[in-house]
Amino acid sequence: MERAQKEYYLNEKLKAIQKELGAARKSEIDELKKKIDTAGMSKEVHEKAIQELKRLELMPPMSAESTVSRNYLDGCSRCRGRKNRRKSATSRPRKRF
Repeated sequence: MERAQKEYYLNEKLKAIQKELGAARKSEIDELKKKIDTAGMSKEVHEKAIQELKRLELMPPMSAESTVSRNYLDGCSRCRGRKNRRKSATSRPRKRF
């Protein structure tokens, strides 16, 4: 009887921890979605980012692939589309001699 009670208690603790981690992960996903939506990406890039975000939701949080995916989405949300960039001296066409 003591062993069964201990297993039940530990399973309940595990469920509580997983629920807590799930809530933290959900807020991270929501934050990334908000960044993607406000980044000013082109329609095609936005669709790819949302697709990658959906893949990220299904991945285990501690996997290497989820880290790569998270970094990719964070980078995408920081980069603005070409239409929002200022032209620099290096982006002008060069004269040929």
